[in-house]
Amino acid sequence: MNLKVSLAALALLVVVSSCKTYTKTMREPNARLEFEKDDFIFSDQVGAKAREVIVLGIDWNRLFRKENGDVRPTRVNVPIIGSNIYNSKAASYALYNMMADHPGYDVVFYPQYSAKVSRPVIGIGFIVRITDIDVKARLAKIAPTEGHTDETDE
Repeated sequence: MNLKVSLAALALLVVVSSCKTYTKTMREPNARLEFEKDDFIFSDQVGAKAREVIVLGIDWNRLFRKENGDVRPTRVNVPIIGSNIYNSKAASYALYNMMADHPGYDVVFYPQYSAKVSRPVIGIGFIVRITDIDVKARLAKIAPTEGHTDETDE
């Protein structure tokens, strides 16, 4: 009996003292930039097209390569200001083509999508689905500021 009480006390001591968690957190700063129209150099409206052909649920043309002009915010991408209504892989391919055809821009403003989806085999999209996307937008570069001096040159 004395052995059982000792083992129970030892087990309770191990359970109570064996786990500790220390957590330190730091809040991200709320970084916010405000731009005005004069802060950008705008391009004329530019466009690009993309075609996505899916056979049996697989895009065989892009199976082993990735070309993506992402419309969702990620850490490394060109910001897209305006409509994100048409969110599909074909739309991101068209944005990729637009950015590849017009390098050096910092921002995409208000992309407009035109889509045509066809299902040539009995109208069933799982067998074959062809999506043609046309995207148009204005691109912009951030204008250099006048009188800017680099503090590292001192």
